[in-house]
Amino acid sequence: MREQGVVIKSDKDGLDIQMQANSSCENCHACFIDKNKLKILHIDDTRPINPGEIVEIEVPTGFALQSAFLVFVFPVIMLIVGYYIFNQLIDIPGINEMYESVLGAIGGLFTAYLAVYFFDKYLQRTRSDKQIRIIRVIKNQFD
Repeated sequence: MREQGVVIKSDKDGLDIQMQANSSCENCHACFIDKNKLKILHIDDTRPINPGEIVEIEVPTGFALQSAFLVFVFPVIMLIVGYYIFNQLIDIPGINEMYESVLGAIGGLFTAYLAVYFFDKYLQRTRSDKQIRIIRVIKNQFD
């Protein structure tokens, strides 16, 4: 997946690139980011790129697919696993079997939410944006 952005800051720590949602973002509701707002992306890249230059960046397809799986498919799997565990393996005395199953499904969704939350925190600490790289400098914004 390739996107374009404007370099707004370049220093020894890397580049800050300002990006706006493009036409492919209009019909996609995957990231819940306001499509009218700009996003700042920090990339650890020490190339001599000046502020104001337009760059093309690439997000590997595998990285995007992993993110989509984690956000959309994993919670559904955990819902089914929670339902099955409480329906087949756990018996809570005094609670109807149907309510146990629903409780398990809710527990599975909650577990998936916690797993996604903590995995996101882990990715923020390990700088997951190393997956994102600059392909080329297109032009200076002011040309």
